[in-house]
Amino acid sequence: MAGASRKVDGARVLAEYVGMTWRPVGDRVRLSHDVALAMRARGVTMVRVRAGWNSEREVSLRRYLDAAIVRGRSEVR
Repeated sequence: MAGASRKVDGARVLAEYVGMTWRPVGDRVRLSHDVALAMRARGVTMVRVRAGWNSEREVSLRRYLDAAIVRGRSEVR
């Protein structure tokens, strides 16, 4: 899973999944460990990110953060 998480590091977040609804993200947000933590704190469970020129990918924030911790990042800064 760590490899899959690395592929979306820095990817542009297009939408967030909150309360069984996809909502667009207004400004240009890039997925990172800190952004994922802040989104989880607001109740976001998944994000849609730009995965290439013409594709999108849905990413579970829980899995993304778990993979980030395995790679050596901790939640305490």
